[in-house]
Amino acid sequence: MPNLLCLSRIALSPYLAHLVAHDRFHLALAVFAYAGLTDMADGYIARNFEGQASMLGSFLDPLADKILVATLFLRYTQNSTIFKVGKFYYYLIFICQSDVR
Repeated sequence: MPNLLCLSRIALSPYLAHLVAHDRFHLALAVFAYAGLTDMADGYIARNFEGQASMLGSFLDPLADKILVATLFLRYTQNSTIFKVGKFYYYLIFICQSDVR
């Protein structure tokens, strides 16, 4: 089950980029919230239910997070939106980079 949640986040990444490209930010926010909730849920399930943790899941979870963040970052830089909004996105980039270490 946790691996399916990770895979759903990976599968939704291109759709999220599409929503941002077409300025459908409210729906993009909903998809991003879904990604956050599934990230929390798969971690909870893997830690608290016996037999749900796996080597594949320990690989997929951070991969799904990186794909989601990288997809959004690339979409925003392609639209030049990241440079128009201001310092908020620079902080977001800093937070994402510090998560990688």
